Amino acid sequence: MDVELNYSNRELKQKFANLKSLREVSDLLEISSDKLKYYLYILDDEKKYNEFKIPKRSGGTRSISAPNDSLKILQQKLNHILRLFYNPRVCVYGFVNDRDIVEGASKHTDKKYVLNVDIKDFFPSINFGRVWGLFQAKPFNLPEEAATVLAQICIFKNSLPQGAPTSPVISNFICAKLDSELTRLAKKHKVTYTRYADDLTFSTTIPVFPKSLAKINDAGQTIVGSELEEIINDNGFEVNHDKVKLMNSSQRQEVTGITVNEFTNVNRSYVRKIRAMLHAWEKFGYENAEDTFHREYCNPGINPERSKPPLDKVIKGKLEHLGKVKGKHDPVFLKYYHKLVKLDDKYEREHYNKKYQLLDHNEYPFILDRLNDRFQDIKKLKPHPRGYAFEDFLNELFKTYSLEPRKPFKNVGEQIDGSLNFEGNAYLIEAKWQDKNIEAKHLNNFQVKVDSKASWARGIFISISPFTDGCLKNFREGKSTKLLGILGDEIESMLKHKIDLREVLKYKARKSVETGDFFTRIENELK
Repeated sequence: MDVELNYSNRELKQKFANLKSLREVSDLLEISSDKLKYYLYILDDEKKYNEFKIPKRSGGTRSISAPNDSLKILQQKLNHILRLFYNPRVCVYGFVNDRDIVEGASKHTDKKYVLNVDIKDFFPSINFGRVWGLFQAKPFNLPEEAATVLAQICIFKNSLPQGAPTSPVISNFICAKLDSELTRLAKKHKVTYTRYADDLTFSTTIPVFPKSLAKINDAGQTIVGSELEEIINDNGFEVNHDKVKLMNSSQRQEVTGITVNEFTNVNRSYVRKIRAMLHAWEKFGYENAEDTFHREYCNPGINPERSKPPLDKVIKGKLEHLGKVKGKHDPVFLKYYHKLVKLDDKYEREHYNKKYQLLDHNEYPFILDRLNDRFQDIKKLKPHPRGYAFEDFLNELFKTYSLEPRKPFKNVGEQIDGSLNFEGNAYLIEAKWQDKNIEAKHLNNFQVKVDSKASWARGIFISISPFTDGCLKNFREGKSTKLLGILGDEIESMLKHKIDLREVLKYKARKSVETGDFFTRIENELK
């Protein structure tokens, strides 16, 4: 049976709207009516679906009912048609084209409160009657026989099977009224609301979280508010009270497994798993590392028929998610991306500029290698020529990242080592290559230069030598600053690991705003 439909989308919508009987449903799905009757009414249930369990991220197992090949193709066809009718609300981020788990989580970043509410037995609670009623209501308005046949295609053992291609879009249709009512509730209380499948999230910046949504009792437990729970119950769902959590900004706030306190991030255990897998591959070889992975992480007792995933695909999938959450120029992502590239050069050729779109062109890594070689050569020069060579090197480095650099220039009574533009801000450059460590007076002198310019001017202090022990403390005391600091060994690390300078500047700028310190080592982010 072919999964592709021969009708245009316009024709499919028209034919679907005119469905009246099983024969017309079979014609729409391009299958004989006898075969459709066989799959629905004659084939035994145990042959229709393969039932097994998979581990949940939060612990325990989840029941999966995967349809057999023929029924799966029918559902894939129907899923395509149903999606032509579905107009997702702005709050929905699960099972929607061009939206994902990361985008949904990003709606809740930098909030004072984040509330997570889980719907209990989400798919099983959607039974035959609810789906049958869905097809008879707007936007379908189908007669009883057609609605019955379609519901029978989608339902297994009187519930929406988790594993069927049609279940996600049907669950979104079923939740349309719930989403509308929760959106109104959220707006009423100045709260942001999103839903990803059975995960409901509410967040706000107001000083006190609305008690009609949730509150913390004396035992420290989150109690769902009566107004919120009433809406959920009225829409045929039930709150899973064991998985309800209200988090304030002093706690780690998570949305669908993504940390959202200040920006979207993954937890450290996720990164440690990637690091451990790559380390095992590098140290023990691919086959031994894969055997260990299958033995420790793939439980044959949960689903004996499920094939064990290749280790490289697991790592690539985790890296893809990491890059999606943290950004493809993020230092942590790049660190492990390039470790994988060293272990699998085919991966680099396949994904370097296509899947990840890390680099502007294929010559990019070679430019960074050349800059690194040049940096090592500059180290061998004598002090006077070394200073000029360093300024030229920085200018080329900034050009590589499209930062619109300007070479050193002079104003009346002062020397400026250059400037650049980054994210709409103008930065003056101070470059130091000296044998002595940097003292507070050097930073103070540069601060005076920056302060004497336009109020929006900022500065980047780049030094090969480290700062003295008391330098950073003395420079910070009693003043605010618009400076960022970069050391020579950080430049070497960026070039060696192909870490994007733009991401380094973003990281340092954010840390400066958060802590008041003008200098934070990028290695702190790479740990």
